[in-house]
Amino acid sequence: TANVISLVTGITYYVAGSIDLTGDRLNCLGVVSIIGSSPEVASIKSTGLAAGTALITSEFTISLRNCAFEHATVLNLDATANANQVIDWFGVNFSNATTAIGTVKNYDNTIFNTIGFLNSGGLTFDGTIGTIAFTDTIFENATGLTSIILPSTLTVSRRFRIDNSSFVSLAGETGLNLSVTAT
Repeated sequence: TANVISLVTGITYYVAGSIDLTGDRLNCLGVVSIIGSSPEVASIKSTGLAAGTALITSEFTISLRNCAFEHATVLNLDATANANQVIDWFGVNFSNATTAIGTVKNYDNTIFNTIGFLNSGGLTFDGTIGTIAFTDTIFENATGLTSIILPSTLTVSRRFRIDNSSFVSLAGETGLNLSVTAT
């Protein structure tokens, strides 16, 4: 199994280059920020981490800026136990998330600006989320995946918005899968 690298609450982690966690994964113990200079320069991956194991797990607010994440499954974010948590990301690339980018569950606001889904898909929103908003984002799917999944168990209490963004969905791929019973 993977070793867990715990990120301490209230700390900003600066990614200065390409980092390979060599089978380890990140767990946020509280509110953290991970920033870099550019997703083309600052990246995190974990060679040897099982494809179905998320690279990053958190129950709290997580701020990502100007960095890239490469793994078959990148996220497992579940704020069920912690009210009023938010996601505010800018300049983030997900590369080769060919199993699923992952799940975001029970966050108050989720704001994504200038995000790249690069050969990646399967970002699922679940539980109750106040706002889901994407701006200036490219959704370039991995083969056979759906970019964004909104299942029947999702309630969006304020707004769902995608502005100035592009979906590149080839044969066998889906840009947006919205359950007709989602609220």
